[in-house]
Amino acid sequence: LLCLPMSECDQGSELYALFLKAGGTIQELNTLRKHISTIKGGGLAKCLYPATVASLVFCDVPGDHFKEVASGPTYFDETTIHDAEELLKKYNIKNTFTFNETPKDEKYFTKVTNIPFVSNKEALCAMEAEAEKRGYSVISLGDEVYDFPEVFLEKAKQRLTPHSVLVAGGELAIKLTHGGGIGGRNLYIASKGLQDLDDTDTLVTFASDGIDNRSPSAGAIVDKETKRKIQEKGIDNKKYHEEDKDSELFLEIGDAIITGDTGSNVSDLYLMIRN
Repeated sequence: LLCLPMSECDQGSELYALFLKAGGTIQELNTLRKHISTIKGGGLAKCLYPATVASLVFCDVPGDHFKEVASGPTYFDETTIHDAEELLKKYNIKNTFTFNETPKDEKYFTKVTNIPFVSNKEALCAMEAEAEKRGYSVISLGDEVYDFPEVFLEKAKQRLTPHSVLVAGGELAIKLTHGGGIGGRNLYIASKGLQDLDDTDTLVTFASDGIDNRSPSAGAIVDKETKRKIQEKGIDNKKYHEEDKDSELFLEIGDAIITGDTGSNVSDLYLMIRN
């Protein structure tokens, strides 16, 4: 959405598609994004120099990495073209991208003030406070969860105790091997929960911006009632999952979370409840 030169838009789309299959971290993806751009990685600060600049930053990158938001257009970037090239080698991405070096002269940042405004932590704190208010004991896995869904669900189940709520924030890792569906990380995780959750547990997973990839849903709620409805309708949920159509599944059974575009993004949020 923030491109300069225009060739970056095409390169960025290609890079994103390739990186989904690689399963790397958002920080690694942003390193590559910074170096196909002349406006990211401090490039905007250079364009605006010597003006006085103030950035109010809503952080959607897990772990309060504010300088990674939008690939850091007003932050000094310490990564190099060499780092970007090494990432292509690491993930065996053979496509040729045109890399630019990010601004390394610190004079461009002398009149820049970056103000951390809000992040995943604020959302998690609110969730924890509400759970405690309702009499649950709270377990937190933190705001920088980046496990694969199977690993996350197993960790969560092991930590849960009767009448407890587990909260976490981040972006679980998904490695796509083929296309077919419209979204998204949270719906994928919810579908995995259908296979792995005990009947005493409830899983809630959603994107804070209200949009899970290209799905109209933010995420989904999964519990024993979800399993009952799937069974009653005779739905083969494993087939939906294998075809990357988790969004369609939860919309059909009525357990998708529909909020519409919330207008802000502080990454994904996860809840597991054991009664």
